[in-house]
Amino acid sequence: MNLHEIGYIDHLPKLDIHGVDAKSAEMYINDFIEEQYNLKNEYIVIMHGIGQEVLLKTTRNILKKHDLVKDFKNLFQNRGCTVIHLKIREK
Repeated sequence: MNLHEIGYIDHLPKLDIHGVDAKSAEMYINDFIEEQYNLKNEYIVIMHGIGQEVLLKTTRNILKKHDLVKDFKNLFQNRGCTVIHLKIREK
């Protein structure tokens, strides 16, 4: 499976950061990525909402710089969700 084939996300691990300030969101996102990487989950979802796009921009900035993130995209059917492809954890 590749990131661009994902359309159905109900089975993927999710982090909901609706209503969280940008600084807290950064902490939650980094912790979530680390945890999911350690659990060997390859695809995850962050639900940030649309609103003023503050959390969307915060999420994108974090993902662009994160060492464990291979790729990411906004869900086509819902711009308020970002699907992330994590690097595979080596044994």
